[in-house]
Amino acid sequence: MIDANEFVTKKNPDGLTLSKYSGNGEHVVIPDGIVIIGQRAFYKCKSVKTVTIPSSVKTISEEAFMKMENLEEVIFSEGLETIENQAFSECKNLRKADLPNSLKKMEFAVFYGCVKLEKIEFGKKLKKIEADITCRCDSIKSMVIPEHIQKVDDINGMGGLTSLIYESDLPKNKKVYIIDCENLTEIVFKKGFANLKGINVVCCPKAEYVTVGDTKYPILVKKNVGMLVLEEDKPMIPFADEPVDFAYNEESERFECDFKGIVFAVDQEPDDNDKNNVRLFAQNYAAHLDKIVKFMLPDLKDVYGKVTAKDVKAKLGKPRIDLGRYLVTYLEQTFDGEHIFEFEFMDDEFDELENFVIDG
Repeated sequence: MIDANEFVTKKNPDGLTLSKYSGNGEHVVIPDGIVIIGQRAFYKCKSVKTVTIPSSVKTISEEAFMKMENLEEVIFSEGLETIENQAFSECKNLRKADLPNSLKKMEFAVFYGCVKLEKIEFGKKLKKIEADITCRCDSIKSMVIPEHIQKVDDINGMGGLTSLIYESDLPKNKKVYIIDCENLTEIVFKKGFANLKGINVVCCPKAEYVTVGDTKYPILVKKNVGMLVLEEDKPMIPFADEPVDFAYNEESERFECDFKGIVFAVDQEPDDNDKNNVRLFAQNYAAHLDKIVKFMLPDLKDVYGKVTAKDVKAKLGKPRIDLGRYLVTYLEQTFDGEHIFEFEFMDDEFDELENFVIDG
């Protein structure tokens, strides 16, 4: 019998949904028969320290347990299949999450900001780790990506993480992003990797190597962004014999060079890595210009009306690439002569493009 005074429920085609917990107990056992824990059902419940979830529950909805500041433990049962966005985010006293093997889907930022979470176990049916699932989980010191995981969106913002081990070869990943893990020193791919084109290590100042099997490989480009280049598969640097000449620009207070019709800029005195990046980005920008234009075109149409890809190429003007910020800017566009266009790129092949802005 479900106590209606504590557990507010409603029936729907998918089963009985727990809409709201209105009690004040410390140790809550959700009644058997509940199929869905509804959106924000326990949101900001301050009294609850432990929650036991029965096997009847198939789905934990978006933000269901969000900001439960005293929640210390969740006891999951086999049967759970889906945990939606931010379901446990900012539960600042949650210490452990042993996810059931029945779990098939876990969405964005499920444990975001669970700063005392020390350990997480991924169930055996889970195939993908979405973005920011453990972001700001600063008490996790080591993380193992088990063999059954096929894709990882990113490992991001884990300030306490020192060791990251991939037992999976990530067959569904093209790139790996490891971002803002300031104490990370160990990155290991035990079985290698299946289809990866690049490993991007961003703002992880202590990470110097990636270990693949028994071999260590250096992370190159040691500023904000590092990328792994395996020695036996090291690509030729384009335009390797052509000089890259930077000069200090008093007006912009930056070091700049004009190479292959692109202006490159960097804050500090450029080193050999910067010069190699100039060569690489100049080649890849030209090779991927059609993709870049396609990315910008919808926003340009919104502002300027009927615009074709051919128009964009003719009117963009000379691009400026900020090496430190991975930012492309167009100061000389001739659509109107008034606005500045810019976008961010997240990799050296201009494959991941974000945040196109038409700025006045």
